[in-house]
Amino acid sequence: QLSPSYTPADATTSAVTYTSSASHVCTVDKTGLVTAIGGGKSTVTVTSLANSSRKASVTIHVFAPVKGISAYQTHVRVGVNEHGFARVQLLPYNASNKEIYWESSDPSIATVSNSTDRPRIVGHQWGDCELTGTTADGGHKITLNVHVGIPYKALSIQNVKKRGGQITVTLRNHSNIPISGVRFAVEDKGVTGLLPAEIAPGAVSGEITID
Repeated sequence: QLSPSYTPADATTSAVTYTSSASHVCTVDKTGLVTAIGGGKSTVTVTSLANSSRKASVTIHVFAPVKGISAYQTHVRVGVNEHGFARVQLLPYNASNKEIYWESSDPSIATVSNSTDRPRIVGHQWGDCELTGTTADGGHKITLNVHVGIPYKALSIQNVKKRGGQITVTLRNHSNIPISGVRFAVEDKGVTGLLPAEIAPGAVSGEITID
């Protein structure tokens, strides 16, 4: 409840009006009663009806507690030695304290920084881990699944041997998943094909022989 004071104290006209600069934060009625609506701040101004140039104002801060947290995507993929961002949303969206504490279940696979709704994720090696976010206000938790490694970057050429008229190429699987169905092409020879065998995680295999 706002109660304005007047100068001089014995002013004959004390009628005033009240306005709020942000009605989504708070409203104020003709008696000066302020009602909180949502989190944020608003400036309430009181104006003399006798002289509109005579005004006073006060800033109202409304605290909106965090009631929950949700994720736009629960699975996030980043490359090795690369970074990406996840995104979550606090409920309500205009909650006052937006700080979120993040923790990785396996920092050797991925680490996380930024105490915000957009945590920065850095991948360190192929694998999977979980990120847990906890709101500073209320301790609400959310878990995100992080997958490190980009599938099309999983294979590399380990060795190339040429014997007689044959070329043998050996591949390495850098990922944590078996890879099959690998297609290859040798443009200058017009050769294409499909690798017949599955390449196990971390294995050096998958020889391609080109005549």
